[in-house]
Amino acid sequence: MGWSKSKKLNNDPNLRKEVDEFYNNYKKVLEEGDRNKFLSLVRTEIDEEAASKPLDKEIENQLTKNMIDYAAEKRNFIYPCTKAELKFFGDGRVVTLVCADTLTFGYAPLISKTAKSMVPKSHTFYLHKPAGTNKLEIIR
Repeated sequence: MGWSKSKKLNNDPNLRKEVDEFYNNYKKVLEEGDRNKFLSLVRTEIDEEAASKPLDKEIENQLTKNMIDYAAEKRNFIYPCTKAELKFFGDGRVVTLVCADTLTFGYAPLISKTAKSMVPKSHTFYLHKPAGTNKLEIIR
């Protein structure tokens, strides 16, 4: 767990393309409401959040249920981000996208609303490549 042994990303020439593909896939999974694919994207996040709480299988089960319910909600993506920049953290081992255009400056490039909530949701996540892999994953 964690990112301290993750691959350094800040000098990877293909990183922007990979990050854009990850974001596009994440958006597509949410648009389709595919619960299983969504759970596979956020599994590490669920595991790490559960591990940060007192050891209780019920917490992990509730977090998983919350994510399944979240993935099933119909949503519209709003405020398209026309210009996003890579931002690095953790000594270049963790990356995210941040909007740099005037309408959505500082937000994540994926912002959605559902019928249940009038409050827009900014889908912010941090990506890394765990040691031994070459695949971007969400961390926390």
